[in-house]
Amino acid sequence: MDYSQRLVYNKLISGSFRVGVSRLLVTRALSQINDVPTDIIAQRLMGDWQPTAEFYEKVVSAEMDADDKPIARPFPFHLAHQIDFDLQDLGDISGWQAEWKWDGIRAQVIKREDQVFMWSRGEDLITERFPEIADAAVFLPNGTVLDGEILPWREDSVLPFTELQRRIGRKNVSAKLLAEVPVIVQVYELIRIKKTKISAELRQDINVPTNGFSISSRFDFVLNKNNTLSARYGFTRNKSDNQGVSDFSLPSRGFQNATTSQDIRLTETMVINPKTVNETRFGYTVSRRNTEGDNSIPSINVAGAFMGGGSSIGLNFSNSDRWELQNNTTTVLGKNNKHAVKFGVRIRSVSIEDRSEANFSGMFTFAGALQISN
Repeated sequence: MDYSQRLVYNKLISGSFRVGVSRLLVTRALSQINDVPTDIIAQRLMGDWQPTAEFYEKVVSAEMDADDKPIARPFPFHLAHQIDFDLQDLGDISGWQAEWKWDGIRAQVIKREDQVFMWSRGEDLITERFPEIADAAVFLPNGTVLDGEILPWREDSVLPFTELQRRIGRKNVSAKLLAEVPVIVQVYELIRIKKTKISAELRQDINVPTNGFSISSRFDFVLNKNNTLSARYGFTRNKSDNQGVSDFSLPSRGFQNATTSQDIRLTETMVINPKTVNETRFGYTVSRRNTEGDNSIPSINVAGAFMGGGSSIGLNFSNSDRWELQNNTTTVLGKNNKHAVKFGVRIRSVSIEDRSEANFSGMFTFAGALQISN
């Protein structure tokens, strides 16, 4: 044997012969050989598994509907890659958006069969290292999978990554460290919820009907040669349904809005003499505004993603009654009537009654998508 042959021979008999093959190449090869989509193969290879014949059969199985995967298994992480082509090939810039590159730990939070699992992109199970996130995720529906970034967070701002490193290597985190380095999950994507594609849940057409009615009238009366009376009346009514539903604000947050307004104006003008006129004005306005929504459950605000849960508005109303009485006299004085003098009195009354149930059932706000804390 020559040198190359002896090298391979000794590697084989010593058990140290290794050929490096990337995960991506293995995934592509299994996909092509077994005619199974690459993403399905990649998902089946995630998490903990043993290299047995039974596991291999499941990996290459063409059956797509079978839900035989372990409940803790995550989905493949979709990572950013550099652009190896001309930027002009990306198309119109209006079809793209830039997102902040957070410096944390990429992770998936999984809730299946009343159990919570957290995986890092390196496929390490990190549930015990972030118990506050696991405790909060218990309230997620079964079948929920969140993809995001674990960040050290305090007072609505991210902390340096060095703070997060204090928690990475510890399986048992002390109460002191939990208080010093609180964390959140900055969610990038709601991958699954109750085994349903979230895009299908959000794609709905909602009618937002608005009805309005308005009438106004005016009457002028000549009482006598010195007195006239003017009367005006106005009525307006508007009603709108499904308010607050738009973009990613879900239908459950909708509310009804109704407003009614009535206005009466009376003006009596009296000519006292050729130089003096007296005018009496009376106005009365009634306004009623009612807003009603279902706030029997808390609202959920996932920043940058959607708003759901109950309406932030319950039974709200604002009623006002206003009236005003004026009496003014205008006269002219001086030679050639060069000076005009106006004087009078005004009396007002305002009565307001209102009620507001804004956020009576509370709101869960997940910062940047999902903020989880004790």
